[in-house]
Amino acid sequence: MGNVKQRNLTLDSRPEAYVSYQQMTTRVTFGWTESRMHESFIIRTHSTSKALMQNVRRTISERAPESPVFGIAMVEQTVSNAATFWRFVSQAFELFSAIALILAVIGIYGVVSYSVRERSHDLAIRIALGAQHQQVLGLILRQATMLGLVGVAIGLTASFAATPLMGKFLYGVKPHDTVTLVLVSTLLIAITFVASYFPARQVSKIDLMRTLRHE
Repeated sequence: MGNVKQRNLTLDSRPEAYVSYQQMTTRVTFGWTESRMHESFIIRTHSTSKALMQNVRRTISERAPESPVFGIAMVEQTVSNAATFWRFVSQAFELFSAIALILAVIGIYGVVSYSVRERSHDLAIRIALGAQHQQVLGLILRQATMLGLVGVAIGLTASFAATPLMGKFLYGVKPHDTVTLVLVSTLLIAITFVASYFPARQVSKIDLMRTLRHE
């Protein structure tokens, strides 16, 4: 038989042996305490109806009247219950990530807006010398996108460094899933571009004569 995770999905499987349930005692003593051994049955079926559950309960009761039947659940539900704590931690990380993303969008918008206002004289000179508004807009967006690329690179480096910690929260997913990293990086760059585009459009509202005269 292959290895089986009994209680915790994040722990490595320990050596185990499968024996006939008829060879197991009904009670076991640990030190000063005595406990009853519980037997578990796993049934493969294509139906999850209540009628099937009742038939299983009735069949077991007929063959072992002294053994109460309880805790009937699907394997998927059992696995899901075992991951409740880790699911909560993951959802907390998702919430913090969403908040961080919103703050990042607000920060990018504010920084680009401030940069456009501070560079209004420089941008006005470029436009006065023949640069088109779209060219100046592209310049600002390229600079903002470059900063986004640098941020994504730092984030990817940090994610690789945090692999030993984050690996504990993952089950069935590789810590360095290529598709996930590519999609998240693309999303962050796209959000940086969008958050930079709207304040960068202020370039089209620059009054050349007033700006140059003021400076």
